[in-house]
Amino acid sequence: MYANCHTYYSLRFGTFSEVDLLELAKANDITTLALTDINNTSACLNFIRKASDYSIKPVIGIDFRNGNTQQYVGLAKNNKGFQELNEFLSYHSQGKKRIPHEAPNVSNVFFIYPFENVLVYDKTAFKTNEFIGVSVEELKKLVESYGYQVLFFPHVNMQPYLSWFQVPEYIQTTSHTDASSVQQLFCRASVMVTDYSSVAFEMAYINKSIIYYHFDSDYVFGGGHLATQGYFDYEKDGFGKVCYEEKELINQIANVFAQEAKPDQLYMERINGAFKHRDGLCCTRVYDSIRSLE
Repeated sequence: MYANCHTYYSLRFGTFSEVDLLELAKANDITTLALTDINNTSACLNFIRKASDYSIKPVIGIDFRNGNTQQYVGLAKNNKGFQELNEFLSYHSQGKKRIPHEAPNVSNVFFIYPFENVLVYDKTAFKTNEFIGVSVEELKKLVESYGYQVLFFPHVNMQPYLSWFQVPEYIQTTSHTDASSVQQLFCRASVMVTDYSSVAFEMAYINKSIIYYHFDSDYVFGGGHLATQGYFDYEKDGFGKVCYEEKELINQIANVFAQEAKPDQLYMERINGAFKHRDGLCCTRVYDSIRSLE
């Protein structure tokens, strides 16, 4: 989803109407679009009214700025959230007050902070409705600022083709030949980004954060791959957030880093529900159960 789009109501930062924006989104097969003009909501109602004509799910919000400096983007969860955004904007606009660098404490709005602001204001605590917006170009800075290292461990069938990849210098690559123990890598790791791999179960077993990247889910589950949709639903049963677009993935990595790489409560509940026993005797129980069938 494009989470920060402007129309000509953003003056120098937008050049076309909300209808032009919808037409452009439709032409590029976008199904969800957020309109967040700078310090105003003039185009929002018509944007919502027209969105269905283009089979687009509309999301509305505000890009809060002091002059050219972005403070954060607010996205309304519902009608109450849209009211909260407008009340916050009106209070500061009518009183000629600067937008504070901390978003208001309201419950019906998602707030996205630009990564640079997180660094400038040394923001380390985030509410459940607050996130960090990071571009792909900022991934290196994000990793370095939190003191992490990125390790690329491709599937064994991909490893002969590693030379075809243009891997940035700050990303270390490894393989089954280089790694003495995959399990040791899991123990040292803080976060795993994977696609559909069952190794996520091993990371979950040791309470590590997981992010699924399903940019090709339509292809994979649409018959283009040997894999088929089984009983395990990644959205309902998975041990981490499922991301479908690159920017969404980068933002989720930032959010996980901001919470010290600890899994959200929702995913911890799923992990604890999936792994009832962690006493080192799971294989013994499986073996004994098989023997009992004789």
